[in-house]
Order: sequence, then structure tokens, then C-alpha cells
Amino acid sequence: MTCCRMADEDERQEENYYLLLHMLVMKAAEVLRAKVTSVYTPVQLAAEIKQNHVQKALQKITSLRKQINQLRQAQIPDLTKFDATFLITLLRNVCLKADVKNPIWDEDDNKKLLPSMQSDVCEIVRIRNVRNTVSQWHQSNEYMI
Repeated sequence: MTCCRMADEDERQEENYYLLLHMLVMKAAEVLRAKVTSVYTPVQLAAEIKQNHVQKALQKITSLRKQINQLRQAQIPDLTKFDATFLITLLRNVCLKADVKNPIWDEDDNKKLLPSMQSDVCEIVRIRNVRNTVSQWHQSNEYMI
């Protein structure tokens, strides 16, 4: 009987994990989309993507090539088709390109991002780091729910 209760508990933890991950991914993408559209309208974004310097910056990111090509080919991009990883890349390399070399982009520990650090880059990095942490829980079976 104890074995069955443990299995039920494990299943419940895994289910809670997937619910949390789903909510996090959906909300994160929604927030990131809102940030992209606060910088560019879809028409402006489509024009910006076609700029040579932007294409060169995005070409280096081979893991997102399919989404980059979809965005490039769209007359008016539908940002709901793109995931959080791509939206973060878009924000870093296109929308907030003035901050592209900001070392905060490379920080993967939210504890090092002080509460007083309220820039857009810090907030995007915080979202990315939480999403990465939660997605890694499953790989390590560390359900902290």
C-alpha cells in the first residue's frame, strides 16, 4: 500500500510540475510578446527584420533558424507563433539592440540581479532564468512544488 501512495504522490508532483511549467511558459511568452509589440508594431518589426544588419545578427543563431525564416517571410508577423526562447532572442538582437552587449544578458543567477536593477533587460533575463530553472526541475526530478 505504501508503494501505491508513493506512486500517487510522484504522479501528483509530476502533474503539478507540468501545470506550473505550462502556466510559466504561456505567461512568459505573453509578457515577452507585449514587450516586443511595445517597441515595434508588427509592420515595423517585419521591416526591421529585413534590414541587413539584423539578418546578419540573427543568422548566427542556428538553433532558431526555422522561426527566424518564418518571421522573415511574413508580411505581418504573428508573434503568437513564436516561443519564449525566440521572443527573448528577438528582444535582445532586434528590439533592444542598444543593450545587446549588456553583460546582464549572460547572467543565469537571478540572485545576482538586484531588486534595484529594474531595466527591461533585467526583467527579460529574470523571466528567462525562471523558465530555465523550472524546465530543469524535470530533468533532475527535483519537483519543488
